[in-house]
Amino acid sequence: MTTNLKNYRWIETNSPIASSRTDDIWFLNPQEGWLVNSNGQVSVTRDGGWSWTTKYQVPPNFPGRPYLRCIQFASPQVGWFGAVTNATKENPGDYLKYLLHQTTDGGNTWTPVENLPEGSPGGICGLSVVNEMVVYGSGANDPDQPG
Repeated sequence: MTTNLKNYRWIETNSPIASSRTDDIWFLNPQEGWLVNSNGQVSVTRDGGWSWTTKYQVPPNFPGRPYLRCIQFASPQVGWFGAVTNATKENPGDYLKYLLHQTTDGGNTWTPVENLPEGSPGGICGLSVVNEMVVYGSGANDPDQPG
C-alpha cells in the first residue's frame, strides 16, 4: 500500500505551549488523547487533537518540582503519568511519592502513588500499561541518578 505523503500537513492546535517541550502524547482512541509537558501540565483532547484542555497542573511549589515525562491509560477512567524529580537531591528517600501519579476518574483528579518499592529509579520516563492492575515503568536517563 502506497501513501501519498504530499497530502499530509502540520496543523496548529491550541495544545499548551511548553517552556521546554511536550514529552509525551498518548491516545486512548482516535478522539481522546492525553499529553504531559515540561510546564507540569496534563491536558486532554476529546476531538482528535483540535482542542486541548488542561486537567492537571503541578503547583509551582510542589516538592521535588516533578518534570512530567510520560502518560498512559488502561481504560477511559484509569491512567498514570510518570515524572523525573529532583526531590532525591533535596530530600533523599522522599522522592518516591512524586514519581508516579494515578487517576481513577478519567483524569479529573491525579494522586501520587506512594507505595513504590524502595530502590526505585529517580524518575519514570516511560510507561507501558498492560491493564488497570499492571503498569511497567522505565527509569530516568540521568547520569547523576541510577536508571
